[in-house]
Amino acid sequence: MRYTGKKQKGMMLFVSIFILVVLALISTYVVSISAMTRHLEQFATQGVRAFFTARSGIEWGLFQVTNNPLVCPPTTTFNLTQGSSNGFSVQISCTVTSYTEGINNFNLFTITSFAERGSFGDADYVSRRLRVVTTLN
Repeated sequence: MRYTGKKQKGMMLFVSIFILVVLALISTYVVSISAMTRHLEQFATQGVRAFFTARSGIEWGLFQVTNNPLVCPPTTTFNLTQGSSNGFSVQISCTVTSYTEGINNFNLFTITSFAERGSFGDADYVSRRLRVVTTLN
């Protein structure tokens, strides 16, 4: 019995199509992972910017309280338009509570800063809230 190879004719076509399909699926997967990673990096960067914008609001509130320790500044909102905080809105609020410990009276200031960019529910919405409690001697 001689082997002629006629029964296996065209097998390489199926193997090559299978390999091409597998490579196409792997390529699609790699591209989608790459796009998702890029989106997550951008979102993380915006989160850091929101944190530092809120921190700037805290520093502004501390400056106001330090310069006038008898009262809290009114709730203030800033819409930022320059630098890396472009497009952010930051709202700073302050409350003061009087405490007495023994013969000492002091005021406890709670400063809250809320920074956000975008509208709640949007894919690119980001916000950070920071709160500081301090007293002045």
